[in-house]
Amino acid sequence: MKPLLTVVLPVYNAGKTIRKAISSILNQTFKEFELIIINDGSTDDTLSAIRSFNDDRIRLYSTPNRGVAKAANFAMKLAQTNLIARMDADDEALLDRLQLQYGYLQHNTDVEVVSGLVQYGGNRLKNLGYALHVDRINELITHEQMFNRRFEDLPVANPSVMFCKSLIEKFGGYNEMNVPEDYELFLRWMSMGVKFSKLNHNLLIWNDLETRITRTHSDYSEANFDQTKALYLTNYLKNTYKTIPELWVWGAGRKVNSKVKLLRNLGLRITLNIDVKQQETRGNVMHYSQIKSPGNYIILSYVKDRKGKQEIINYLNSRGFEEGKNYFLMN
Repeated sequence: MKPLLTVVLPVYNAGKTIRKAISSILNQTFKEFELIIINDGSTDDTLSAIRSFNDDRIRLYSTPNRGVAKAANFAMKLAQTNLIARMDADDEALLDRLQLQYGYLQHNTDVEVVSGLVQYGGNRLKNLGYALHVDRINELITHEQMFNRRFEDLPVANPSVMFCKSLIEKFGGYNEMNVPEDYELFLRWMSMGVKFSKLNHNLLIWNDLETRITRTHSDYSEANFDQTKALYLTNYLKNTYKTIPELWVWGAGRKVNSKVKLLRNLGLRITLNIDVKQQETRGNVMHYSQIKSPGNYIILSYVKDRKGKQEIINYLNSRGFEEGKNYFLMN
């Protein structure tokens, strides 16, 4: 049977979860795929767990441990099809995931990346911050919504995406340097005009384990995320405007200052800070009530509180501001 799409699954020391991940792919309603598994130098029983499956659609390769980005890139080079679905070793694909994504891309040829809603698989009480992150990205369905929020956080779950292999040939695959490789990849593709879409349908159980790589590896540090955001925001502004508008920052504190410092180091000029307490404009600090209408400036909101974010969105929208044009949520 000739495969119509390729599922790419890099794995490192996931002996406790890899069977469920593989089973969730092999049991899909869509059958015409190849599953390329890269055993990235595992030292536990991962390899024996993989070999316990007897299915001709599995293509298994073992390599020295080189990291998830290199493992995924290696697998994508081996893909025999033009459609690639990403999968992680600690997650579970729901039964109709591949069928829905494949069908969508066949009927929407202008879209090159499609993801879907994900179920949070973890302890919401213990890890509420990450659970709310999942809730937020599930609210972003259209390309415009994801594009406008791209500097807040990763707007898609990496193991839920399916995309055209030609994107790798045109714009490159995962960055193998010390960066959050999935976030950098999608920011890069969005900056190149690639159209994204998201199915309003649950496709994946996104498990939040203590061993999840984004919890344990330095590539996913807050500093690396901040640096990646700052770089792509700067590139966007320089490529969009002949003269970059003034930048006003909404938010305060040590962490916000460190994020703003990254922008300054990249050559951006912050001219004003917006405060919710100070009642009048003094120096370079303005009370938010003084914001009347859009002008030759862009507001960057670093307010993290969920309620506060929504209040800022409502306030600015009521005064004619457009998210993704006159203001950005930065997180």
